[in-house]
Amino acid sequence: MTATLLLLAGALGCRRAQHHPPRATAPPGALPITAALAQVPAETATFFFLDFDRARGQAAWNPLLAGLVRSFGPVLEGVSAGTGFEPTRNVHRLWFALPGEPDGRFALLADTDTLDEARLTAWLRARTGDSLAAFVRNHNQIVVGAGAWKTLMAGLARDDRLSPSAVDNPELRRLCERVARDHGVWFASLVSPKIRRALMEEGRFPEAASLARVSGHIDLEAGLHLGLVGELTNTRDGAQVAHRLLVYLNQAKRDPEMLVSGLSPYLEAVRIQAQDATVRVSLDVPSVQAADLVERMEALAHQARTK
Repeated sequence: MTATLLLLAGALGCRRAQHHPPRATAPPGALPITAALAQVPAETATFFFLDFDRARGQAAWNPLLAGLVRSFGPVLEGVSAGTGFEPTRNVHRLWFALPGEPDGRFALLADTDTLDEARLTAWLRARTGDSLAAFVRNHNQIVVGAGAWKTLMAGLARDDRLSPSAVDNPELRRLCERVARDHGVWFASLVSPKIRRALMEEGRFPEAASLARVSGHIDLEAGLHLGLVGELTNTRDGAQVAHRLLVYLNQAKRDPEMLVSGLSPYLEAVRIQAQDATVRVSLDVPSVQAADLVERMEALAHQARTK
C-alpha cells in the first residue's frame, strides 16, 4: 500500500504540465523548502524533494519515465480509474520525510492540480484503513502520515504549531537549502548514531562512525547525472572512506553479474573523490545512453526479484 500511495503522489509524468506560479507563502525566488519542513515532524532525519515540473522538460526524463511506466503502469491506471486523478500529469512537487531509524514512520506531501477531494479521500481511506492518515489540504496538496506520525501530520497540516516540526532543526534545514540550490531532485540526510554504529560494527566501513551528513541529487538536463556527497567530521576518515569505496567499485566492475548485465561499462564512469572531510561520488551518462542504462537496471532488478 505504501508503494501505491507513493506512486499516487509522485508518479512521473510524461506530459509537460502547465506552468503554476509559486505559492504566495513561499519566499520570492525560492523553493518552498522551509514551508515543507514546517509540515513534517521534528524527528525527520531524511528529506527527499522531487520537482516534477522542472524534470519533465529535461533531456533524460523520457527514458526514466518509460522505465517507471513499464514497471508501474497497472498501479497508475488503477489510481486514475478510482480517483479521476492522473498521476502522470497532475503532480508538480513531492516531498518525502523519514526518521533517523526505519520504524514504519514516514510523511509525504504532494502538490498537485486541484483535486476532487471527496473522491480522492474516500479512495485513500478505503485502501489504507487505520494504517495511515491520508487527506487533502487546501484542495491541491495530498498529505500522508504513517506510524506514530499519523496524528502529528494532521496537526502540522493545520499550521497550529502545537508540535515542533523539522523546520526547527537548523542542521537539517541548512543541509536541505544547500543541496536544493541547484537541483530539482535531491535528498538530504542526517546520519543517526545507531546507523553509524551498525556500519562500523559491520567491519567494511569502520570510518563511518564519523559520517555526519549525506546528500544526493539527480540532474537530467544534459544527460543523466547522479551525485552523492558524504560529510564526515574529520579529514583522515574522509580519505579512508573514499579509498574503500574505490576498492569496492573496482570489485563490482569485475563481478560476473555486472558483466553479464552489461552494467560494468557504466561503473567505469563512476568517479569518487575526497576533499578534506567530504567524499563525492558521481556518475554521468549521456542522454543517448540513458535509456540503455535504465533498461539494463530494470532487467537486473527483475532478475533479483525472481531469484
